[in-house]
Amino acid sequence: MWVKPLQIQISGFWSTDRANPYFILQRRRGHDERRSGLATLLVATIDTVLDNKISRYRILYKRPDAEIYFLIAETDKKEDVEEHWKWIEVNMMPTLEGIDVADDISDFVQWKIKSLCTEAAYEDIGDIETEKFKNATKKFHKVFNMSMDEKLVIYYSCSFWRGRVPRQGYLYLSVNYLCFYSGLLGKEITIVIKFTDIISLERVHNIVSETIRICTRLHKYHFGMFRKLEETFQIMEQIANFAAKKLLSQKGAFQEEDHFPAVT
Repeated sequence: MWVKPLQIQISGFWSTDRANPYFILQRRRGHDERRSGLATLLVATIDTVLDNKISRYRILYKRPDAEIYFLIAETDKKEDVEEHWKWIEVNMMPTLEGIDVADDISDFVQWKIKSLCTEAAYEDIGDIETEKFKNATKKFHKVFNMSMDEKLVIYYSCSFWRGRVPRQGYLYLSVNYLCFYSGLLGKEITIVIKFTDIISLERVHNIVSETIRICTRLHKYHFGMFRKLEETFQIMEQIANFAAKKLLSQKGAFQEEDHFPAVT
């Protein structure tokens, strides 16, 4: 499972299974059936005697400019760590290859992992009766200065693409608005879009990954790095196609295409 980034020291108790310029997948030596020897036996003995509750697998992030390591995931199941590693390769590596500044890389990785941890804790986010969702609703109303009558449907961790460096934050979908907020390192980004102002909504590939592109008459917005991009896109479509029909109904109109461009 993802864990909030924790700086650690590298020790000989772990063996490396996979590595790339930014991440390392390791296996605890005392529980590595493929290896034998004094070091492996020693680790297994220490863990048994001390009853150490240490996971068998872990993933580390390594700063590209220094020998500094952060624990970002740990689990006892091989299939889980491989799933996390695959997610990193597909969703994070292409993005990191487009960032040149080491501090920006480190900030982005740590912020993204923290948001994944938060999102994992909110698996039941669709249940409006939960305290977590109530807190998210309060933040939505406060940050975007929304009326208390505006109902939050769901929200997701994602990145807003501004140039080549993504800005990590949260996308909020309400009945009438699509909003984004990022407060990384004191640099705030606040976006508020009415669903009725959207003229196109589509999945596209930018330089490094797949994103959701939202176009109004004046602006284009790209959002990516979703854990569940397909689900997010479908919900956006449903709400957008719902915020146009509703407005037409209120105006007594019968032909949607006569008044609003189709959302595609």
